[in-house]
Amino acid sequence: MPRKDLNKEETLEALLERQERLTASYDEVKKELATRKKTLDTLQKKIEAEKEKQYLHNMKKLGQIVISHFGETFSQNDCKDMLEYIFAIREVQELIRTKKEKQAAVVEIENISDDSAAEKTQEENIGGMHIEEQTDII
Repeated sequence: MPRKDLNKEETLEALLERQERLTASYDEVKKELATRKKTLDTLQKKIEAEKEKQYLHNMKKLGQIVISHFGETFSQNDCKDMLEYIFAIREVQELIRTKKEKQAAVVEIENISDDSAAEKTQEENIGGMHIEEQTDII
């Protein structure tokens, strides 16, 4: 009988050691996630800044086009009125709709490609897990 008590103590010690290792590992993962979150936030800010920069660049080019056609005396209100008139033209609206449809089709194809690549990666990971599980069993 003393043998069983001894095994229970060893098992309890082993469980406590395992718990301590897992807790330490969990804390490391939390720190890593916090670091990655900070990096992701920084990257998102850079992306937004780049989008804003591209937007301003496009607006500057648009302004240059307007100035080249109407001269520098063309006021902001005149520019706004002219653009509203241009975008109200049926042919312009049709062109915009066509461009949007083409862009949506491209995005959909990219999403399908991304989804299939993610599924393939997931299948590879799952396949790898089965091999590791079988190795553990052996």
